[in-house]
Amino acid sequence: MMPIQYISLFSGAGGLDEGLHGAGYTPLFCCEIDKYARSSLANWTTLRETKPIIWDDVTTVNLDT
Repeated sequence: MMPIQYISLFSGAGGLDEGLHGAGYTPLFCCEIDKYARSSLANWTTLRETKPIIWDDVTTVNLDT
């Protein structure tokens, strides 16, 4: 069965993403403007072996990539 995928806007450090991952969901991309929270989010995705695209600003999200 294919995992349920989602997008994460205003992700923060990834707390909600952690819960969704535990429920079997996989992020396609995450978006967080705060560089420290984005750094934590990048570490979280590496530890969980998920590879979403991490955008720094919701106004720069490009769905064509």
